[in-house]
Amino acid sequence: MRIRFAWNSLRIEICRKSMRRRRGQGRPDVASKNGGGAS
Repeated sequence: MRIRFAWNSLRIEICRKSMRRRRGQGRPDVASKNGGGAS
């Protein structure tokens, strides 16, 4: 369980970082699609 929790927090951080980068491109849909499919 602890490992899963750590993975979740790590995933959220990566997601936020990627979202910030993609925000410049203007493609929030792609980021949300990837996040939903991966999880």
